[in-house]
Amino acid sequence: MTKTTSTKTLVKTLDILLSFDSICTHQKTSEIARKLNLNISTVSRHLTDLVSYGFLEQDIESGYYYLGSKVIGLAGVALNSSALYKIAYQEVYQLSKKMNLYASMSILKDTNIMHLFDVFTEDTFNLLIPIGYERALASCAMGRIILANLPDSLACSIVSKTKVAKLTPYSINTASEIMEQIFTAKRTSYSILVDEIKIGTSSIATAIYDKNAKVIGAISVSAETNKLNDKYKDEVVNNLLIAANNISAKLGYFPR
Repeated sequence: MTKTTSTKTLVKTLDILLSFDSICTHQKTSEIARKLNLNISTVSRHLTDLVSYGFLEQDIESGYYYLGSKVIGLAGVALNSSALYKIAYQEVYQLSKKMNLYASMSILKDTNIMHLFDVFTEDTFNLLIPIGYERALASCAMGRIILANLPDSLACSIVSKTKVAKLTPYSINTASEIMEQIFTAKRTSYSILVDEIKIGTSSIATAIYDKNAKVIGAISVSAETNKLNDKYKDEVVNNLLIAANNISAKLGYFPR
């Protein structure tokens, strides 16, 4: 097998593995072949290899394939070896416990955010967002505060190309409305969504920076909307900003 052939084989194998996500968790051979425009026999051969190494498992009765224990193990290794995770988790944990609110962190990935981890208490709800789940920057509080830290032209370009679903009557989903909220977030250093994703639930987010003063992610807290009255909201925002500043400082960021 030539080097070129080996590379093409590896690419196909990775494409098949990456075709599984939070939406397509279980797939049949024919579905993968159709999605990737590959022959069924080719897909079947690669699936057999992925199963043999534990990256995929198969339900023999239904014929569906799904991610295997090897992927879970590697995900755990990647998370626990992440310097960002080690630095941020304790701060977000303390924030959640102090404010008695659900808290989470996501990182910037292209024009999306990717969920890294969350923390909740016995008295708070759990949004059940899986690790690695991606959302468009324009669709959520963490994404919008990240957009507020990008050049205006870039943020506008990203927002204009993103279709944001109107999940509730209060959802802001036009480019002009979202950009208006982003400009507000730029002034206040935090972004807030009230009843936009689910009626009765609100989120507040602020950005995380690396040593080069580049925005790399965000942390947020979420709660029942009636809990975030003006007086309590100010306290939440203050503690959220303190936690974010602590994380950024530990990453080497010090504002001038």
